[in-house]
Amino acid sequence: MLYDIEPPSSAILADAMQTRLELNHKEGLNIFRADLSAEWFADTRREVHDALPDSKDNNAVNNARIADAWRAFDEFEATSTEPNSPP
Repeated sequence: MLYDIEPPSSAILADAMQTRLELNHKEGLNIFRADLSAEWFADTRREVHDALPDSKDNNAVNNARIADAWRAFDEFEATSTEPNSPP
């Protein structure tokens, strides 16, 4: 259940997150958290974009790159003071 996820602010859903080409926005994406909140993740430095692989090949390198992108969401929640609205 969602209420069992710790911490409750864990990101559990985001805009297309398999390859760079699938990102829906140029400088950010929408994320949904276990606490049922949704917010805009401003990726102005393109950290998530750059972390994602170019292809959908299911291999250890691509899977690690996707995991790095997801980690950025949880780190963002803990330190961000940016507004949560898309440009």
